[in-house]
Amino acid sequence: MGFDLYLDFIGSRIVESSWAGNGIIDYYSETDPVIGKYCIYWTEVDQYNHVGFNFKPIKDLSVLVNEGYAIDFWCVGIFREQNLIYALSTQKTSDPDDHPWRMRMTIDETMASWNEEWNHLQIPLKNFTEHGSWDNGWFNPQGDFDWTAVEYFQIVAEHHHLKNIKFWLDNIRIVDPQVVKVQNEGRTRLTYELFRIIRIHLMQSHPSVIRYQHTIMWRSLSIIYRSEGAYAGE
Repeated sequence: MGFDLYLDFIGSRIVESSWAGNGIIDYYSETDPVIGKYCIYWTEVDQYNHVGFNFKPIKDLSVLVNEGYAIDFWCVGIFREQNLIYALSTQKTSDPDDHPWRMRMTIDETMASWNEEWNHLQIPLKNFTEHGSWDNGWFNPQGDFDWTAVEYFQIVAEHHHLKNIKFWLDNIRIVDPQVVKVQNEGRTRLTYELFRIIRIHLMQSHPSVIRYQHTIMWRSLSIIYRSEGAYAGE
């Protein structure tokens, strides 16, 4: 009953609805994804810009909330004291008193370590809290969020801009936590420079197997950088 929002590509019946302004949201970054070929790279955006997923058609998540399902994702940050807002928004109806109500969860350093390691997190949908609505003006929460009519999932730079701040996101899903377990040990991600050097070396020495560069890269690193304090492969 769960579903994928992003696994290398945006999930079925979901449309990209991001707001990047003059910043960068790259859905096809090849710099060290957790699994697969791509991850999302996000940087340089203004406050309130967001990575967005528009459900087409709108989704009824009420059963998943009641059964304990969770947002499951991997994230990397490289600057301390940063916050991200994970938010769900409802569809606005024709009722003039209705608004696109939001449920949200703040991800900060109490939940993730922004130290260049991939963090695997699960946030139960029932743990999201209602946060009102911006609809040509601010409307305080009224308990009107409708889990049967969820239109958007967004990751928002709500507390601050991301100038000179970088985040990577990968494998964003809604899952049953009884089936998908959290991997408690974060995986250290490759710095861009190290990734670039190894990729160039593989392209020069093994051009016939470049399609498998990510798998080969991590297996090589597992052998070469196994000692503590070095970049370790899976």
